[in-house]
Amino acid sequence: MSYCEGSSHPDFMSAFCTQLELIMGMSLVLSAPLRALLSAIGGVPKPGQGPSKKTMENGWLRVHMQAEGSKGSEVESVIPRDGLPRHL
Repeated sequence: MSYCEGSSHPDFMSAFCTQLELIMGMSLVLSAPLRALLSAIGGVPKPGQGPSKKTMENGWLRVHMQAEGSKGSEVESVIPRDGLPRHL
């Protein structure tokens, strides 16, 4: 069994910026001093400071799944969801 995750972007610059954001974000998460600094300056929300109800209602998610069986069979599924994902 294997797993692969990907994303779709309209152009190179969009894909490049997304990768740069991931690298910068992971650097903050994995570096204890940077993580402490981010918490100290209020860059990380405290419990209860998440997105507003309006923001959650106006968000969206689309999950596109593809799978291939050991004998070559294929299946594809798309799950659209209005609102930010909380519990799928």
